[in-house]
Amino acid sequence: MSIEEVWQAYSQSTKGEIISSSILRNGVDQRVISPLGPWKVALDTVTMYNPSVRTRTCMKLPFFNPTGLQFSLQQNDLAAKFKALFGKKPILTGTSAFDKKFAITGSDPGKIREIFSDPAIQELVGRQPYITFEISRHQTPEEFTGKLPAGVSMLCYYELSRKIKDVERLKNLFELLKSVITRMQTLGLVGDGAPDVEF
Repeated sequence: MSIEEVWQAYSQSTKGEIISSSILRNGVDQRVISPLGPWKVALDTVTMYNPSVRTRTCMKLPFFNPTGLQFSLQQNDLAAKFKALFGKKPILTGTSAFDKKFAITGSDPGKIREIFSDPAIQELVGRQPYITFEISRHQTPEEFTGKLPAGVSMLCYYELSRKIKDVERLKNLFELLKSVITRMQTLGLVGDGAPDVEF
């Protein structure tokens, strides 16, 4: 399947809408906006310029963040170990296999542990060969641009490749965002409704 066919299949499975643009953004002329309860999930690409130019597939969900919760989840690789040297100790979920493979840091270890100790969420995270999954205060990974309004955050997944070409991976990512935002809502970490922000 071509990239366009993959994104079309994903949009159909999530009841999403393909938004075309007359201006190419990062070499891409479309994105997918899918409904998820009161929220919307965008499948898009974003170009990062620091430290080098890289275009990533991203999936984003803006939400009201009344507690200001922040977390970042990634593979437990050398970069994560380097962060730990400077005081960013990983938050353990209590599942040894998961904690060995992934490193989570964040602002509220207790709440973050409650989110990621969920077996279904751990399974969805584990299906991804590479993962950068976080709550961001910015519309893009570049922290000097696109700051969101006060009280609004973005649940984000980023992938190093230009576009994910696997429909099942995209579906699994959508389910991951769905499971995490629902879990956060159950824990009282998400405000009512959805913010009206361009993303």
